[in-house]
Amino acid sequence: MITLSQSLVQDVAGDPVADVCLGHDTRFQVHGDKLTELLDDPEMAESTPVDALQTNTSFITRTTIWKFFRTCEPGLHPDVEVTRALHRHVPEYLGHLTYGDYTTAIVSSRLTNAVSMWDLRPDLGPHLRRLGAVIKDVHEDLAEAFPTGVGTRETLYKQFTDRLELFCERTPVVRKFQDVALAAYEDLPRSFPVQRIHADLHLAQILYADGQYYLIDFEGEPTVPLAQRRLPDSPMRDLAGMVRSFDYAQVAEFSDFLDGYGALSPDDHKLLDAYVMDKLMYEVDYDYNHRKEWLHVPLGTAEKLL
Repeated sequence: MITLSQSLVQDVAGDPVADVCLGHDTRFQVHGDKLTELLDDPEMAESTPVDALQTNTSFITRTTIWKFFRTCEPGLHPDVEVTRALHRHVPEYLGHLTYGDYTTAIVSSRLTNAVSMWDLRPDLGPHLRRLGAVIKDVHEDLAEAFPTGVGTRETLYKQFTDRLELFCERTPVVRKFQDVALAAYEDLPRSFPVQRIHADLHLAQILYADGQYYLIDFEGEPTVPLAQRRLPDSPMRDLAGMVRSFDYAQVAEFSDFLDGYGALSPDDHKLLDAYVMDKLMYEVDYDYNHRKEWLHVPLGTAEKLL
């Protein structure tokens, strides 16, 4: 039995769940044999809220981490779907909770002495090549575990330009870079492989523990509907997320990271450039509206492109 006191978790009706006692609260259904066994462990009775800025509510016990999703939709949550399909470079999946058709939480093994790669900035040089190799491994594993397909220039171009139009309407400063962004989108390849990816990859989504790297939070962008988050995409989107994260971390030279990932084709480079531009425009828009203390990073990079 585990009690998560003073939880910020909300059930699907929107009412706060102040004390979630899984041994007695029949609203939640437990999935996963390992998790079911853990609930009978007396040491699981104590939990501590994770003091971090995040889109979910997490609690840790001595050996586990419980992540409750603040926004629930019907269906299996992408974080559960992906994490339980991977068997390397991720914390061990122990189980998850559902409330009717809604996935409410995922439970994973807690990594001892883990530190976010973001917290190791800017001295990331010794890690870059291995980081690239680990992300390549994860992409290969995702391609085996989930369907793959072929993306088209027309579809991706529309996605980029629709987003750019939205950013320009919402945040006038983005308009200054509209022509530069459109030019980057013009050089997309006619077709390219797509597959399941992380979809929101950056340094804070990678943990380092005992010499190993672990990717976490495979839920994609939380503001995007679940069905859309499951759609196959180019692995270059994940690499673009890392490239932009290096900028925030003040890591100017990251060629070792790309070398560790492996050889990129000419089409891969075109895609990577376009995804980096899309991410950059998103960051100018987001930081301007939500975290102006970081706006100087994407704005400074965008200014150099003019």
